[in-house]
Amino acid sequence: MKGSNLRMLTVTLLCGALVVGFSAGWLVQSSSWLDRLSAPIASKQTIDPNVAFLIKKLKSTDGVERAAAAKTLGNMGESAKPAIPDLVALLHPSDPSIDDVLIRSSTLSALRAMGESAKPAIPLLMPLLQDSNPDVRRYAILALRDMGESAKSAAPKLILLLEDSDQSVRASASYALGNMGELAKPAIPKLISLLQDSNPDVRRYAAYTLGRMGESAQSAIPKLISLLQDSNPDVGGTAAESLGNMGESAKSTIPLLTQLLQDPNPSMRQSAVVALGSMGELAKPTIPQLKQLLQDSNPSVRSEAEFSLIIVGESPKSAITQLIPQLKDSDPYIRNRSAAALAKLGYKP
Repeated sequence: MKGSNLRMLTVTLLCGALVVGFSAGWLVQSSSWLDRLSAPIASKQTIDPNVAFLIKKLKSTDGVERAAAAKTLGNMGESAKPAIPDLVALLHPSDPSIDDVLIRSSTLSALRAMGESAKPAIPLLMPLLQDSNPDVRRYAILALRDMGESAKSAAPKLILLLEDSDQSVRASASYALGNMGELAKPAIPKLISLLQDSNPDVRRYAAYTLGRMGESAQSAIPKLISLLQDSNPDVGGTAAESLGNMGESAKSTIPLLTQLLQDPNPSMRQSAVVALGSMGELAKPTIPQLKQLLQDSNPSVRSEAEFSLIIVGESPKSAITQLIPQLKDSDPYIRNRSAAALAKLGYKP
């Protein structure tokens, strides 16, 4: 096993041990562990004792221990907010000789897990978008994406990263821009060019973000149509759903999407159903084909067909007739979704 992989495995195992210890209560209750906490930290009654313990561990001389503490804090959500300053400190070590990609990546993962709670860290995350290590750039992108409205100022830098030499960075930047609203519109030309990227994740996330932009990205429709035949079904499915989000502008693609309802791959059929459902009344001519999928062998396809039929505009009486048998489906997910759909239609058994 390579050294980097072994260290990551050690971090994962240590995180698990910390979680078990917190659950059992032995970490913060043991005097031998508490003695290692500084008096000022221990005296802050507003801080969760487990968080205080982990803040101390962020200053450990052991890199794996620091990384594990960071990742564990990320899993603690809102209660870990007091640790944000200490987490940010790990991103910009005062001594370059102790820089550690594993520690910084784990810290960025923690800040990402905290979502909007970590928004005070945004100014210090921005420089990491130009870090020399692609893993650090990628984690910084994803952390910013999950910080909500406050991180939208990162959009211009994310657009530049669409041309990054690392494919995982290009994919992450494409994905993150899908959360940036109007500020991502200048990225449309670059995103369209990425629909032909050699990496399937890049193509998929570029298609995803273009779909999030709706009719504003209608210039992407020809390229998205080409992606329906992509060798990777996840890419083709995402392209289909993105076309569905473009409404009237993509009305001409309804026949193509209808053909995909018969695709041998269930994920493609499901994506085609979702796309037609997103088009609403524009997809009314596809109601007969959607009805056929209520008997599909795949439960996810059947479930999406039920809801798309309602969205597309099937009459309530006819939809109820189709949905009632699904209440006895062997799959509990299908039964629950059918019951919810019937409730929306006002059906009372």
